[in-house]
Amino acid sequence: MKTILESTLEGMQPKIFEQEILKILSIQPWHFNSCVNKYGGYALLLKNWIHECYKEGYTTHEIAQNIRSSPLSLEGIKKGKPLTLKLSA
Repeated sequence: MKTILESTLEGMQPKIFEQEILKILSIQPWHFNSCVNKYGGYALLLKNWIHECYKEGYTTHEIAQNIRSSPLSLEGIKKGKPLTLKLSA
C-alpha cells in the first residue's frame, strides 16, 4: 500500500517532467498552463502527449526535439496565445 507521500510524489513527477521540457523549449510553464486552460486544443493534446511519453520512458530531450521538429508553432504559446500549426509555404 502506498503512503500519501509516495502518491503525492508519483503525481508530481509528470508535472516536473513537463516543466523540464518547457524549460528546454524556452516556454514559461504558466504560459503553457494558461494556454491549456484557456484554449485547450493543440496545447491540451501536447500536454497529454508529454505525460504519455513520460510513462513510456522517453527523455526530456527526445520529447523536446520531437516537438521542435513538429508542425506546431511554439512562438504563439510563448506569448500566451493558442498553440497552432505552422503555416506551410
